[in-house]
This record gives sequence, structure tokens and C-alpha cells, in this order.
Amino acid sequence: MTTLALTVSASPALAADQLAQYQWQQRVLIIRANENVGAIRMMLDQNQQAINERDLVWFLLSPSGVQSNREADVTPALQQQIQNLLEESPGAAAILIGKDGTIKGRYSELDLDVAFGLIDTMPIRKREMSDP
Repeated sequence: MTTLALTVSASPALAADQLAQYQWQQRVLIIRANENVGAIRMMLDQNQQAINERDLVWFLLSPSGVQSNREADVTPALQQQIQNLLEESPGAAAILIGKDGTIKGRYSELDLDVAFGLIDTMPIRKREMSDP
């Protein structure tokens, strides 16, 4: 009985922690788009250099599924975690997660300049910018 209880309780924890693979490695931007998916994707593509400079992984959730600059990482468990995170923030069009794994910002609309500005004020990012 005890083994079954541990297995059952461990499974949701594993599924719920898919974003942990980025902790201390990259920042994560989760974006919800019910429309204008093409325009958002084009904005992300046009800002790829700034995204790369900030070690940013993005996930774009739309009615057709999840797109990402790390497509290979998108698993059903990760997609579910992204959906859950957005459901917990009903007014958010975007959520920024720092390298420490905590939510740094919730945005009612996606504005990459605002997100980049916030990232650039973070202590880890300041160290990254000062190191050659």
C-alpha cells in the first residue's frame, strides 16, 4: 500500500515540475495567444538575438498547441504545466519566470521591450552583462 501511495503522489510532482529543467540555466517566457498567433511569432522571430542574449526560452500557447524556440522540449506534461500556469493567472497574456524559477512578471499583453527591461534589471542578468 505504501509504495502505491508514494507512486501516485510522485507522478503529479514530476509532471508539475517540467519547467524546473530551465532553472539556473535560462529564463522562461510563457505566452497565451488566442488570436494573432502569426504576429506574435513574427515578433519573437524578429527579436531572436535579444532573446538569445537574455537566455530566454519562450513557449507560445495557442488553440493549436504550443510552439517554442525549444520545440524538442515540448512534451505533453510541459504543455499541461504551461496551461495550468496560465489558468492560475487568468488575466495574463504572458508570464516571465526568472532563472531562479520564480515568477518575475505577469503581463496583460505581450510587450517584449517591457520584459527585456525587467530582465535587464535582474542581478543575474547584470552580472551576465558585465562579464565579457
